[in-house]
Amino acid sequence: MNKLISINNTTTDLNEIKIKQFESEIGIEIHSDLKNILLNYNVAKPTHTYFHKDNVSFNIDYFFGFSETKYTDFLYNYKNYDERIPANMFPVACVNGSDLLCIDNKSGHIFYWFHEEDDWGLEGNRKIPTKVSDNLNTLLEQLSTPEQPTKEEFERAKSTTSKVYMSQLGFDLLNKDREKRGLPILGLNEMNKERSKKGLPIITMDINESK
Repeated sequence: MNKLISINNTTTDLNEIKIKQFESEIGIEIHSDLKNILLNYNVAKPTHTYFHKDNVSFNIDYFFGFSETKYTDFLYNYKNYDERIPANMFPVACVNGSDLLCIDNKSGHIFYWFHEEDDWGLEGNRKIPTKVSDNLNTLLEQLSTPEQPTKEEFERAKSTTSKVYMSQLGFDLLNKDREKRGLPILGLNEMNKERSKKGLPIITMDINESK
């Protein structure tokens, strides 16, 4: 059974107040599945994080909560993606470093928002994100642990993957650019995972320069 674990301390009474304030501000009652996440957790990580079905694959980084860190905060992400996702959807979780899981506030269906194709902030784009589950609970039970590469696959990737050497300053500039585009700041491992998926060279940093 998949479980959610809060990364931050959770205060249910305070979360309930924030939920009511949010619903009052937007004039809409949020779906019970989303409300359950926001009420009982504070930036949650599932024990199983990997989804793969019908050629759609992603890894969940975390479910949003009421957080002082803006990239993990539900309210910040709601405002940041307000006109970039369909009006009836709310962001639920960050996946793959820069994509989203969204919930349809009427049906409770869960959708995968891919930032390179589904961003309604792009002129003329009205592509609907890909539906991945009928509800949040079903999605959680569909998740598994990420598949690990075999030793042969790892050695082959290691020998063929190109690398780029970068100073700490250069790495910080990459993250500043991500921040300007409304993307979360990433550590080296997370950024290299994202770059590998896009076929970009992985970053190698000089330990002495990064100090």
